[in-house]
Amino acid sequence: MIKKILIGVGVLSIGSIAILGWTPVKSYFKTSADIVRTSIEDNIPFAVEVKRLEGMIDDLNNVVRQHTRTCMERQVDYEMLQEELKEREKNVLIQKNDLATAQQLLKSELQTFVIADKSYNRQEVSKDTLKRLDTYEADAKMLAIRKQTTNTLGQALSDAYDQLEAMKNKRKEYAEMLQILRANHMQLEARKQLAATVKGLSLPSIDNEFGEVAELFNRLNKRIKVENQMIETLPQKRNFTIDYKQTSNDNTPAVLDRLESALGNKSTFNENKPEIITQTVSQIVEK
Repeated sequence: MIKKILIGVGVLSIGSIAILGWTPVKSYFKTSADIVRTSIEDNIPFAVEVKRLEGMIDDLNNVVRQHTRTCMERQVDYEMLQEELKEREKNVLIQKNDLATAQQLLKSELQTFVIADKSYNRQEVSKDTLKRLDTYEADAKMLAIRKQTTNTLGQALSDAYDQLEAMKNKRKEYAEMLQILRANHMQLEARKQLAATVKGLSLPSIDNEFGEVAELFNRLNKRIKVENQMIETLPQKRNFTIDYKQTSNDNTPAVLDRLESALGNKSTFNENKPEIITQTVSQIVEK
């Protein structure tokens, strides 16, 4: 079957591209490839496919472990970023307080300021305040960016943990499905063995031997019926009578009658004249 398909694909690839163009032929190639793949998959033993499925599920364990490691690494990054944010917020707050102090000093009318046992004039304080302000603004912007980064990473980490939980649940579901598949396969094999056992215990067909006997009975009964019908169509037996009449050519009685008449003597011939038989054969037999 597969060999015929491959030969068909080869013939198609030679002549069809020039006639139909690449786009239609590509769909034919895809269809042929699907048929070949389906034919191969259908011929793979079931036990081999189950073993392959077990391997694929075991590979999912590696995927889950890898995803778990990734989540843990991101978790560490997130926690470190949170610690960094705390330090940045603390520094920005200190800078903000220092700027607020400098602001109060510059608002005053003093020309000289003593800070940490050191004396500074208004111009030096103003110049230092500008530097501190630039640093504060830069750190405040960086703090805002790091906060946004932390929030984004926290949301991504939450999504990753949700995905990890879904993967674990799906892996567990696949393991349960594999157990059910094995049980169903065992039941199927048991039913096959039972069917084979029942088939082995069943008696051979009686259609041949017993059928010949029944056919012979039918044929003989048919012959008897035909013979009976043939007999019924024959002419019926008829009764007939036998009429024994005096047919003898003997003219003795006539001669005697003439003698009697001529001589005047009464002859006794007529007294002994035989009786004419008019009875049927059946009547004679009954007597």
